[in-house]
Amino acid sequence: MRAHGVHVLWQYVGEMQISFGVYASLDEASTAWERIRDDGFYIGGTGVISEFLTADFSPGTWSIESYIPGHVPQETIL
Repeated sequence: MRAHGVHVLWQYVGEMQISFGVYASLDEASTAWERIRDDGFYIGGTGVISEFLTADFSPGTWSIESYIPGHVPQETIL
């Protein structure tokens, strides 16, 4: 069985990193970020809705970190 990579959506808040999900592809993670940015909320794994109407979406505050077996992790700044 071939191992697949995962892509984690992060937001940087000061010195903290907050995860907003693990996705099967970079495209899925990017789409999730766009949805959070456009809709102003995020539905967590527990079904709890968190509102981010005043979240910071300025460049460099969000990223996707890709972990692919056999490769060095790569960060894509959003």
